[in-house]
This record gives sequence, structure tokens and C-alpha cells, in this order.
Amino acid sequence: MMRFRSLGLVVLVAVVTGCGCRGDCPRVARSPKQTIVAVDLSGSQTPETLRDSRAFVEKTIDSLSYGDHFVLMEMNRTGVGGALKRYLNTIPDLADSTFITTKDRDNLKGTKGAFRTIASIVFDTTGVGRIPHTDILATLFTASQYVHGADNRPATIILLSDMLQSANGIEMEGLRSMPPPGWIGQQRKLGTIPDLTGVCIVVVGADASTPAGVTIREFWSEYIKATGATLGPYVLLAPSPAELTCG
Repeated sequence: MMRFRSLGLVVLVAVVTGCGCRGDCPRVARSPKQTIVAVDLSGSQTPETLRDSRAFVEKTIDSLSYGDHFVLMEMNRTGVGGALKRYLNTIPDLADSTFITTKDRDNLKGTKGAFRTIASIVFDTTGVGRIPHTDILATLFTASQYVHGADNRPATIILLSDMLQSANGIEMEGLRSMPPPGWIGQQRKLGTIPDLTGVCIVVVGADASTPAGVTIREFWSEYIKATGATLGPYVLLAPSPAELTCG
């Protein structure tokens, strides 16, 4: 049964190893994982970008499997509060760890179907383009709370965003108001940097082909390192979800 947890609305998705046989069949060994997808719905996102992001989320849902934990969330706007679209759920694990039964496959199919319905809600374009702020820093803090509640599953955070922080005095577009030198160290001393130790973070939708884009990427690389996470691909266009790894 689908369970929705409030904080706005949040979801968790997984990756599936298929089985070509009918009825019961041996399981291909794999460990359940956690995938968190954060979607930028701010005014900087074009209709084409949003279509690409939704197609990527659909592929991610297709890749989920038994026992995987999936979160689908709208990026924070200003701070960690607000009635944002966030959903989470876990695909039921196998009843017998050595075999995949017809019921297991039905559970998998049903949960993925629910995830697709949720994706259509998250990508509802009503209001998109009128959202003035994107708080990526708060988004990473929110994501860290889901990581800590995932029963030690290996976690990947996928940020579908241009990575232009636009909140709380930081305006990265055009480098209008970047954090000053030493800012990350100050935040570490204040205890405001989330703990994402061991997490893989992937960025899809950020342009690092310009000097400004490189400066922004360097900031996020340093910040993500300070969280204890590893920054994987930092790309403009989305490849296959299977290619978005940190190792």
C-alpha cells in the first residue's frame, strides 16, 4: 500500500532488476538502495527543460527494484519550510530473498505505477515559471533528513537543476551575489552544513561551459565535499540513469 508522508508531499523511488521467467524465478543478487530526485520548478526552467526532467524521472522509476527507497521532491524555495511537493515510498522487498514470485512482480509494477502518477503531480505546470526562488542549500539539508531515515541504504541524490541558488542573500545567476571567500568554512563552524557522508550527488541541468558556470560548479564542488558527499556527474543533458554514478 502506498504511504505518503507529509512535509508538503514526498516520494522515494527504486531500481529494478528484471526477470524474464513467469511464475517464481531465482533472484539476481543486489542490495536495496535509496534514490532521491530533487526537481527545480523555478522560473529559470524552460518547458523543454521540464519535459527532459520528467522523462529522466520516468526512466529512473523504470530502473527501480525490490526494497529500493525513493524520494521525489520539489526543490526548496526559501528555507526548509513551505508546502512543497514531496513524496516518499519504498518498493516492497521480496517475501523470499531467493525467489521473485508473481505477487512480488505485481507489487513492483503497482508501486511503479503509483510513482508515475506522483511524477505527473510534481510536474504539473500550474504555477511553474512564477516561482521566484530556488534554495539549493535548504534542499540538500532536507535531502539529508531522508538519507538518515533510509536504514543505511546506499544513497544517491539527483539534482535536476541549473544550480543557480536564488535565496537568502545568494544570487548565483550572473554571479550577482556569490558567497564570499571562507563562507563554507564559516557555515561548517556554525553547524549549518548537512551531513551527507557517503552519499553520491549527481547534477543534471547545470551549464559549466562558461566562466560563470565554472565558478558556480567550483562552489558546489567545495560545498558538497564539506557535506561528506561525493560529487559525481555535473552535466547539462541527462544521460541514462545507470550512467549517473560517483564511481
